[in-house]
Amino acid sequence: MKPSIWWCVAACAWPASGLAAVIGFDADPVGAAPPGWTVGMTGRGQAQWAVAADPSAPTAPNVLRQSGRADFPWIVTGDGSLADGYVEVKFKPLASKDDQAGGVRVLSSNGEVRRAVAAGDCALGLVDTDDATEAVHDGKPVAVVFPDADGTGVVIVPNAVMLVKNAPHPDAAKRFIDFLLSADTESALARSGAAQMPLRPGVVTPPEVRALGSVRAMKLDYAGLATLLDGLSRGFLEEWVDGARR
Repeated sequence: MKPSIWWCVAACAWPASGLAAVIGFDADPVGAAPPGWTVGMTGRGQAQWAVAADPSAPTAPNVLRQSGRADFPWIVTGDGSLADGYVEVKFKPLASKDDQAGGVRVLSSNGEVRRAVAAGDCALGLVDTDDATEAVHDGKPVAVVFPDADGTGVVIVPNAVMLVKNAPHPDAAKRFIDFLLSADTESALARSGAAQMPLRPGVVTPPEVRALGSVRAMKLDYAGLATLLDGLSRGFLEEWVDGARR
């Protein structure tokens, strides 16, 4: 169980308009959770959220402090809503070496994320649809959520097939490509452990495999993403892998 992380301020921004709203706690009474906020936790333990005075905070004098011991303490406010924007939270760990990122963990693979969520070690995780579907098939106590399915959109990772230039057997390769692109193969892939989402409308799929047309696809520059991923692999990801090996 993870103790003691304080959260000092949340900033919400709407890029289209350039407006920002700052949520602070200086006007709230010290020693209790802010009025109108709901406190809870996932897992075991007891969450203890309260406004506290901390002159070292970048938004002094008050911060919102979590001093209990719980697997995943959380606090939310129902005051307002946000669309087409983002939320930024400043926080500081007070004790322990767990959850130095405020509860965010970077794991080694989709499979490890799936196992962590299924075992209750994490409240939620970002994985591909095949790992999420596998957890459902295994009877794990999980649910699959498509984030921003009706808003910004869901990141769709397309599969690709190509004919290699000067391939020794181009006719056989073309027949194989046609086989891969057929409706029967799309249906088979949807029913397999890969849980692929068919591109064609009307392809029969299991209940847990969403049709592509049922979600909004995020508009992405895939070529630009490939370049970004190449840079990340030589920077953050490389450093993270080296650190995990030590």
